[in-house]
Amino acid sequence: MALSLLEIVQRVRGRLGQPIPTSVAGSSDPGIIQSLGLLNEFVEDLLIRKYWQSNIREGEFYAIAAENQGALSTLFPDGFEGLLPDTFYNRTTQLQLRGGISPEEWTTGQALNSSGPIPNFRIRGNSLLLSPVPVAGERYTCEYMSSYFVYGPSDATYRTYWLRDTDTCVVGDALPMAYLKWAWKKEKGLEYAEDFRKYEALVAVKSLREKRPQVLSMNGGPETFRPGILVSPGSWPL
Repeated sequence: MALSLLEIVQRVRGRLGQPIPTSVAGSSDPGIIQSLGLLNEFVEDLLIRKYWQSNIREGEFYAIAAENQGALSTLFPDGFEGLLPDTFYNRTTQLQLRGGISPEEWTTGQALNSSGPIPNFRIRGNSLLLSPVPVAGERYTCEYMSSYFVYGPSDATYRTYWLRDTDTCVVGDALPMAYLKWAWKKEKGLEYAEDFRKYEALVAVKSLREKRPQVLSMNGGPETFRPGILVSPGSWPL
């Protein structure tokens, strides 16, 4: 069972020889406030690291007949941080979208009033643009990175930062505990190099374990599905 915010702070402070708090959220103790702030910095550290599988969401929306499909925060409401490459599809036409294309390529296409056989997308002003203009009601899906690293079981809500003593971390307990330990020592002017090394090692191990090894193929490897005739592998009657 995942440790709560309170349990994480209690365990780390116990190891550091500090007083054990009975609550974290809403505490007026400067030391506890600092611990909560450091754990929120930990979340920000995770955001710039990689795509964590626990924070990948699948987004879905139905198109409107316009270039601008609306705000990303509306289309992908769970703490949108960025689209995962090569996952954006029009499920109605079964075509993969190309993008996000560069501003130069986008404006050139708009100026020439031209578009290729593969639809394009671009993110601008925190909104999603599609070209050519889609048919209303077409279904689009993609995977995206979320900033929600904290889960609150008391209200069954995911969020970016710690809010309640009962909140838990979606990437497990070891990482926030290791981060809090070295970061607290750094703030106090103590030697923290070894604890920082251990934290970085934990991040590296966690990253490796989240990756699924690809099967080595001698025929060129897996290919992205594109328009064409798909022939299933297997035995065929002669």
